Amino acid sequence: MIIALAQRRLRLQKIALASRAIEAAGAGLRVASEKADVWPPALNGDDLQLTEVAASPKASLKSFSGYEKQESGSTVTAMLDTIVEDLGKERKAMDKQEADAQVAYEKLAEDAQRSREEATRSLAEKSGVNAGLERRMLSLDQKTSTNVEGQQSANKYLAALREDCGNFVKTYQERKQARAGEVDRLESAGALLGESR
Repeated sequence: MIIALAQRRLRLQKIALASRAIEAAGAGLRVASEKADVWPPALNGDDLQLTEVAASPKASLKSFSGYEKQESGSTVTAMLDTIVEDLGKERKAMDKQEADAQVAYEKLAEDAQRSREEATRSLAEKSGVNAGLERRMLSLDQKTSTNVEGQQSANKYLAALREDCGNFVKTYQERKQARAGEVDRLESAGALLGESR
């Protein structure tokens, strides 16, 4: 972008120089450069100066009255016209290139804005999903801890039942003998009562 602007500035300076040369040629002036051996003269215009061709109006009349068509003058004018035309075409091309670059920049800016909006939306959606998953994980952790506590209490109850059942198995013979003795005592008590009646 900076290079294109520098090239454009250089071309505009060329156009200004050519315009000055044409105006000077029309007014009877010539463009003289301090560096006479360099063509084109420096483009910044600092070392250019306009000098009069004819020193007085009489001298210009004399030269006009004895006017002869010179090929070199028309060649210079034609060359300047060609330069002006070329510079005009270059300026149009640069203007078109700048307009195209502006359109491309605006498209890039729109794409970047759209990309930022999509990233923001995506981030918001992912944050929402993450928050939902964290709530669900907390809920499952609470259920798991509740289940663990229930499992522990069930295990304690089963251990107590096993102990009681184990005691019943161990004491079965003792209880069987005690019941058999009790049945004998009830029968003898029933026999005594039956006799006493």
